[in-house]
Amino acid sequence: MTRIEVDERLCALRSKYGELLSLEDIAEVFKYPSIEAVRKAKSRGTLPVKVYRFPNKNGFYARANDVALSINSMLES
Repeated sequence: MTRIEVDERLCALRSKYGELLSLEDIAEVFKYPSIEAVRKAKSRGTLPVKVYRFPNKNGFYARANDVALSINSMLES
């Protein structure tokens, strides 16, 4: 995977979702059947990206850069 492809994927994610992706966004990007499935994957430690809690925001979020890198690593394997 070239650096240009990584940057294009990151740009597309940021364009659609912004810098932070909610659990609902993560479900859509990684094709989970529901947000509950994302929550279960998180609790089991099998979610392909690290999620964070931010002050003054409800819920968990992943960084767009982390999501792009995770997708690229999946495509390379």
